[in-house]
Formats: sequence, C-alpha cells, structure tokens
Amino acid sequence: MPGILFRSVSSVMTELRNAISSLSLAMTSDQFEHWKNQALALIDRIAGNSGEALHDRLSPREREVFTMILSGQRLKEIAAKLDISVKTVTTHRSRLMRKLNVDDNLGLYRYGIRNGLIGV
Repeated sequence: MPGILFRSVSSVMTELRNAISSLSLAMTSDQFEHWKNQALALIDRIAGNSGEALHDRLSPREREVFTMILSGQRLKEIAAKLDISVKTVTTHRSRLMRKLNVDDNLGLYRYGIRNGLIGV
C-alpha cells in the first residue's frame, strides 16, 4: 500500500514540476491564473485534499450560476431570474471558471459532463 501512495505522490510531483516550469513572464494574467490554479490543485492532491471536487469549492451563488449555465440559460436570463446585473453574472462566471480551471464556456460544459453534473 505505501508503494501505491508513493507512486501517486511521485506522479503528482512531476505534474506540479511541469506546471511550474511552464510559467513564463510572457504569459497573460489569464494564462498565469490558469497555471497557478493548476499548481494549487496539484498541491491539494499531494496534501490529501483530492477527495473534494473543485465544484464543491464554489460559493452558493457561483454554484447557482454554474447550474443555470449548464442548463443552457443565457447570461441575460440568469441575471433576470436572480435579479442581478449581467455584469454580476459575468463576474460569477469568471470566478467559477477560475476555480474550476477552465478557460471558456465549452470548458464549463466539459467539466460538467466529466463530473456528472449534466448528462450527454
């Protein structure tokens, strides 16, 4: 059993080393944020926090917006239903995308499918 844990930690350490090596001063802030979040997720896996899914870390409002996006609702529709501005919905979407390590709406759908949050 200890050998299995060691191999797992070793592979995660390799992933972490690769993520850190890919950081560059030429990156945009969005690219840097993406790689930073990936490195932090890898550190969490090493620390044993991997049992918690990334979407479990969303705030209740981010989770609500995420669910509505996955159900196919447009930003204007979400804003109207939640009685908030489209800009606020956009902010929630940006934050949840950062927390889930995705770069675009398609990434949100992929994440939802991979984690069983929506059906195919």
